Amino acid sequence: MTRPRALEWHVVHYRCDPDPDAAAYMIEVENARSPWELLGWTSYLMGKPWVAHTDWGARAARVAREHEPRRIARP
Repeated sequence: MTRPRALEWHVVHYRCDPDPDAAAYMIEVENARSPWELLGWTSYLMGKPWVAHTDWGARAARVAREHEPRRIARP
């Protein structure tokens, strides 16, 4: 209960960034357009000690759920 909230990743267009001079980690959309590219970024980010303090895992899980192959119910 005393653990701080995870830092949130935000998806913004560079020109619409409310704080473009912030010392933020950026991933350009062109480099993460597919679930496979996102998986690659996840693998890369897992090596960063600070990623555990962000919501990256939850965001990646949401993308995985959204791209899960639809199963056909069998009679």
